[in-house]
Amino acid sequence: MSHNLKQLQIELSDYIHWFNKHRIYENSGNVIIAQYRLKALKKVFLVLQYQ
Repeated sequence: MSHNLKQLQIELSDYIHWFNKHRIYENSGNVIIAQYRLKALKKVFLVLQYQ
């Protein structure tokens, strides 16, 4: 694998990690995506728990 392709994969992986774990999601009350998803999953779990 060429050095440039390997570097592209590393940088793309870093960006995806940042996008999913650190980016602020403005439409969700300015929390990071991971927190927003966790909150949404907790809501779903609570709904399913009481059905």
